[in-house]
Amino acid sequence: MFTGYEYNGFSGDSLKSKDVARISVFIAMGVAGRVLMLALPNVEPITTITMTSSLLFGVRYGFLIGFFSIFLSDYLAAGVGVWTCFTSLSMGIIGILSGFYGRFRKSPKRFELGILAFFLTLTYDLITNAGWMVIGGIINKKMFLSTILLCYAPPFLCEIHEISNFIFLSAFGPKIIELIRKYS
Repeated sequence: MFTGYEYNGFSGDSLKSKDVARISVFIAMGVAGRVLMLALPNVEPITTITMTSSLLFGVRYGFLIGFFSIFLSDYLAAGVGVWTCFTSLSMGIIGILSGFYGRFRKSPKRFELGILAFFLTLTYDLITNAGWMVIGGIINKKMFLSTILLCYAPPFLCEIHEISNFIFLSAFGPKIIELIRKYS
């Protein structure tokens, strides 16, 4: 039986239909959550869905769910553009990192999940901000550092993203993980 933690995510075997169905459900939940929360800037449950699924099922799940949730929600509601490459890839990376963390920490505590969400969201924001700078042609090191510092100086919106994901994963992560384990 597939328990999640035994799934290595890098094996050469192809995905089974159960895996494809599970991934599709998580992607649908991620897209719906992002689209429903679109009116609130930087408040999106997609990170919680990506992280909980990859903590349980591994890096392959995490990458696919993160990447395609962002890509499809951009396509459906947020608008597809050059930025979609950076945002989708960044969320895929968050899924990979969460999956690696799940290999070493089988039952993370509530606060631990929140801290993980905070720092992985910070990673996501740094990658996407760097992507915007590449799109805008700003490749100067001083300009890059000053933009990052301005973005993370209070009261800008980037902190809202980290804090909201800390709250989402701390509040809902343990219950989501419990439900997934129970019904998977």
